[in-house]
Amino acid sequence: MLNLDDGLDAMLGQIIEAALEAEDGNKARAAARLKVSLRTVQRHVASGLIHTGAREPRIRQLVAASVGQGSSSGRRNPNRAALWTCVFMVYFTAQGVSPVAFFAGGYEPYDPALAQWKELSRDEHSGLVREQRLLLPNGDGGASYLELQIRHRDPATRRIEVVEPPRRIPRRRVGRNNTT
Repeated sequence: MLNLDDGLDAMLGQIIEAALEAEDGNKARAAARLKVSLRTVQRHVASGLIHTGAREPRIRQLVAASVGQGSSSGRRNPNRAALWTCVFMVYFTAQGVSPVAFFAGGYEPYDPALAQWKELSRDEHSGLVREQRLLLPNGDGGASYLELQIRHRDPATRRIEVVEPPRRIPRRRVGRNNTT
């Protein structure tokens, strides 16, 4: 709080000191914040009237604030969320599971007939046999979908007549406590 009885030089020193503190001692940023030249800030610091003091490194301040040793004003500290996010990411990586798989559960087991063609039906109009199979995209076992391929064959010659474009079929997740 500025005291008007201190005089202009003292108030100016307090203002520059507050700007330096807000900018972690960076004189160039403090000068830009106050819209004065860098030389003006340097001159006031050199006069000895402004207390810049030895400052803790910024990383120590962040760690101290994130574990509750920082300010006691009751404000939320956004650095705490970042710290705990990093802690949990290290934990999940060490466990060999992604956070999504941990909370939502893994994917349901594969169909034993994965990648095998199944004859489904015969088209009444064309007489072609409809076959389909499910595949892992690019062989990726962790993919969130399976690829459905459908083809139509001539029943007599077994020659493939029509191939439909592949479609994505989303895989269901099995919850951690749910085994179905």
